[in-house]
Amino acid sequence: NLHINEDELNYSRFVTHLKFFSQRLINVESLNEVTDESLLDVLKQKYQQSDVCVDKISDFLQKHYQHEVSTDERVYLILHIARLLKSQCKR
Repeated sequence: NLHINEDELNYSRFVTHLKFFSQRLINVESLNEVTDESLLDVLKQKYQQSDVCVDKISDFLQKHYQHEVSTDERVYLILHIARLLKSQCKR
């Protein structure tokens, strides 16, 4: 139920991330794990709505493509989705 402004920078960043994420998925690659799990835990607490969305994405990818979403990927997705949600609230 989001009405996203496609001219917005946060949207552009999110789409760019999804393009690279999709390429990694297709090429069976993943980001190098550099993120500490504690950062992910903090983001999950702070951006609970985004984390729920990332859980759904992760479950879908695991079920249909046997792809495990890495900690780094989860961090990036949570942040991008949180930015979209935040910009949505400003309207």
